Amino acid sequence: MQAVNATLLASSLILIVSACAPERKVAANAEDLSYCDGGNPIIEFFPPPYPEECIAKAVEGRVTAEYDVTRKGRVKNATITESPDDCFNDSLIDAVQSRRYPPMCNAAGEPVARSGVSVSITYRLDAE
Repeated sequence: MQAVNATLLASSLILIVSACAPERKVAANAEDLSYCDGGNPIIEFFPPPYPEECIAKAVEGRVTAEYDVTRKGRVKNATITESPDDCFNDSLIDAVQSRRYPPMCNAAGEPVARSGVSVSITYRLDAE
């Protein structure tokens, strides 16, 4: 019998780029935003595990979540916008909700909320 190794093909760098890509709806005047403390795009992120149900079903694919980030850097209103199977959804939502971002400030130096931030994770099963 052939063993199956579940691999999540996403590094922290890929996740940071996905979360901060220019096409994201960050704010009406996104060009005036900067990290209040000059911090990194993500303070903390725990990658999602490959769900056992998806492994059992041999399901692979790209899953995308969209969410808002509060002025304090917390994730709110996370929803799945693309998924090959519902078995992935809870795993990515839980991971996204564990994210913490540094505050972003407007030109006046005031922290602002961001909406429409998204991240995509590609799940692949590799046969050993």
